[in-house]
Amino acid sequence: MTAFKGLLIKEAKLMRIWFIWGILLSIAVAAAGYSISQYVNDMIVFEVLVFMILSAHAFYLPIYLLLSLNVEAKTQLWLHNPNSGYLLFFSKFLIGFVFMMVSIFIAFIIAIWATESDTGIYFLAKDQLPKFILTGVSLSIIAYSFYLGIWTFFYWTLYHSLKLYGWNSGFRWGFLIGLWAVSIYIENLIRELPIYQSFWNLGAIDMTSLKTLNYELSKQSFSAELTANPFISLTEIALYLILIMAVVMFSIWMLEKKVEV
Repeated sequence: MTAFKGLLIKEAKLMRIWFIWGILLSIAVAAAGYSISQYVNDMIVFEVLVFMILSAHAFYLPIYLLLSLNVEAKTQLWLHNPNSGYLLFFSKFLIGFVFMMVSIFIAFIIAIWATESDTGIYFLAKDQLPKFILTGVSLSIIAYSFYLGIWTFFYWTLYHSLKLYGWNSGFRWGFLIGLWAVSIYIENLIRELPIYQSFWNLGAIDMTSLKTLNYELSKQSFSAELTANPFISLTEIALYLILIMAVVMFSIWMLEKKVEV
């Protein structure tokens, strides 16, 4: 536990400047959007930028891990670290997750303020409050960032593992892009299999009450209708969790046995 605590402190100190700059960038973009909206007397610029900031957090954890891992690659500290790959990985992932939660919370507060301002966003769906909708969107963004972060770690370790086989940078990038394309193709094929559909239906939950969300921006300046899938599958979620665990275990194995940064 002492070793893990030390890794957490090291990671936080290593990446705190990037974390601070990320917060300042979000606030600066929101402030610029608000100033422009005040100048043109239309809040839609501010509202669009606020939701862009919130949505951009889907890539927070992948970008954070790439920055942190590349710092390790330059300093080569991992080559001389006696701790296990699990401790090294989870220290980075945990600090990155905490930083993301703080950042997205700030973006969430700004978005809530935008939705509740007199000239802000008005949600017209029956019994659907802005806070409820924004909370659901934020949780989806967090989950997606978590998922992308796992795959980022996998591709980073695989990229550096291929050094052992004498592959230069160009061949490694080509291999990773090809692997990504093939994995997407295989995933689509699996989704079309009857047995997968049976598994999907096995844990399906009806979410029809949340099927349609209507909203308009800046009163009459913009309107739209969002139609979501009225069902979610707990079985599919469980399968993705199993896949994520397998990817993490394989990535850590490569980190310990194969990676030369």
